[in-house]
Amino acid sequence: MPCYYLSDIGGSGATLRYSRIIRNRIDFDNQYKSVAGYSEYETVMMEPGRPLRIALFHNLPSGGAKRHTYEQVKELARRGHRITEYAPSTADLHYCAFAPFVDSQCIYQAPQLRLFDKRIPFVTPYLHALQIIIHLQQTAHVNKVIAKDIDEGGYDLALAKDCSIISNPYVLRYLATKTLFQCHHGGRPAFERRATNRSTSKTFLCQLRSAYYSPLHALVNGYLNRSERRNIRCATTILTNSAYSEGLLFDLYGVRATAIYPGVDTQVFHPKNMPKGNYVLSVGALIYSKGHRFLLSALALIDPEIRPGLFIAANSRAPDEERIVKAMAGELGVDLKIETVLDSERLVSIYNEARAFVYAPMREALGLAPLEAMACGTPVVAVGEAGVKETVLNGVTGWLVDRDPACFAEKLGLLLANTNLQRQFGDAGIGYVRQQWTWQRAVDNLEDQFSRVLAENSVNKLDTTSVIR
Repeated sequence: MPCYYLSDIGGSGATLRYSRIIRNRIDFDNQYKSVAGYSEYETVMMEPGRPLRIALFHNLPSGGAKRHTYEQVKELARRGHRITEYAPSTADLHYCAFAPFVDSQCIYQAPQLRLFDKRIPFVTPYLHALQIIIHLQQTAHVNKVIAKDIDEGGYDLALAKDCSIISNPYVLRYLATKTLFQCHHGGRPAFERRATNRSTSKTFLCQLRSAYYSPLHALVNGYLNRSERRNIRCATTILTNSAYSEGLLFDLYGVRATAIYPGVDTQVFHPKNMPKGNYVLSVGALIYSKGHRFLLSALALIDPEIRPGLFIAANSRAPDEERIVKAMAGELGVDLKIETVLDSERLVSIYNEARAFVYAPMREALGLAPLEAMACGTPVVAVGEAGVKETVLNGVTGWLVDRDPACFAEKLGLLLANTNLQRQFGDAGIGYVRQQWTWQRAVDNLEDQFSRVLAENSVNKLDTTSVIR
């Protein structure tokens, strides 16, 4: 499987730097099998219809969106579709790597954002704002080159994914090829920017500081919002992961999206009848929006004699948030373990050993982690807002509660004290995920969208909103 690394992006386009860094799938297995969780698969032809040539664009970091895309690509390739991966070098190419399933990879050298590191009072933040805008413009240029190469490749369609630099990628505005944009973020970054640095302090100094920096935030956030809105409105079709995200995307960008629920690989995520550890589990990046602080606050309200520890299985860690979370756990007397987990086998073991799975992110589009926990037979206690309301069956596979630490602690305590209820919720979750959340069904629905897009001569992006499971 050839992999082309493209650099020297400029007016004359991209030049070939080196090729065939991975010669075949055996070489890939030797390098990345433990990271990607790759397993053998059979290639079958898509029925009904013909196999498609698909250009896959992404700039994804590690995390749920990358795992989602990995499963999609694996199943699409199994059905005989021919996929070429296009990505800037800023993407995470090793975590859940697509290399075993794509015909080739085209990776483009892209600049990293390196902010001015000297502190000049009142000046440095404005220098950072200028650097961010320049970096966005450079990102747009790389995306323009990628779009040109995709259009010249004669693909049936392009499937574009999120961008870690700007949520809705610039490639959408430059592509002439019919493009489905699968929006994993569900509009959350733009929604959160609405509230950025709204000072609630009444002190004169804080109000003065907020007033000084408000033009800075208006400049950067305004640039991002305008770019993201223009980009997403250039897609032929917009897909997302939940009905919640459909509504948020319409509110933010005035576009209608179609929700296609993901699946869970139950051959990977399954019960293993392992002894339980004395912890509850949270899975996700160690960042503020994942709600780890809330979980610590809730656990602190449980009697110390029966209180479990909190295990955070993180795919990435923000150093500042990690310091805050560790300090908070120490102050509250909650046993805390943080582990970077990138391997599926390790993740499955952690799910199985957990007494319960706890989930409290803010405005999460859907979240694969509760589904993976249920597939492993682990009951869920989650804050019942945003996309998780579409995955956890309240009172059947777990509990959905208000974002109130006392309410959360009460429900979690009741669950931990009742092994029969844990078993009941766990068994129900296994059956529910196996029946309703398969990748075969998810990719069937994705292929339906492929067929619809290819059948249309012109596309009205605002014609329909529907949830497909």
